[in-house]
Amino acid sequence: MKNKTKIKICGIKKFNNAKCVLENKADYLGLIFVKKSKRYINFLKAEKLIGEIKKTNYKTNIVGVFENESPETINDYMEKLKLDFAQIAGKFDDDLLGKIKYPKIVQISIKEDDNEKNILKIINHYRTLNHKILLDSFDKNIGGGTGKKFNWKLVKNIIKSENVFLAGGLNSKNIKEALNFLPWGVDISSGVEENGEKDNQKIAKFIKMVRKYEKH
Repeated sequence: MKNKTKIKICGIKKFNNAKCVLENKADYLGLIFVKKSKRYINFLKAEKLIGEIKKTNYKTNIVGVFENESPETINDYMEKLKLDFAQIAGKFDDDLLGKIKYPKIVQISIKEDDNEKNILKIINHYRTLNHKILLDSFDKNIGGGTGKKFNWKLVKNIIKSENVFLAGGLNSKNIKEALNFLPWGVDISSGVEENGEKDNQKIAKFIKMVRKYEKH
């Protein structure tokens, strides 16, 4: 019996998709507050969605995803929407992170020419600050949610570490390969979509595949 892999389904905009995430017991549900993202949700819609989620009997960690946003705005969203984690993407430093009053998931973009030693150094720095880490593919035009897989072998010894999510191009076709690296957590968005919209069948299938793998 393998350790339970944490599952984060990101880019939720509609309650019927959120309900599927909840019913299938994903550990984290992500709302994207990045305007240039096609999965962007504005404050009022997020407020309504979270209200509907809270009315259910299901529990999950609700994550707000921010990119190049001010600490004041992030804190305001976190407080008013009662979010559990702030996922920080784009450009940031320790000073900015220190001004965010809530638990954080720090998004690190992996480039093709990165090496394991440098990645580990960055991760260990943020882990000493008690932040969770999300490893995603680098794309100069997009801060995150690229839907592209990076070279997982670069982080094969890192993603087993507690509080580290593997993201970037995950789907039902490659999740078994990813799980062979025994990641602490996995994050998926485009891999559970059909024609750019979240697909409940794909969400349920992905979560079930992860849970089935753990029983081997």
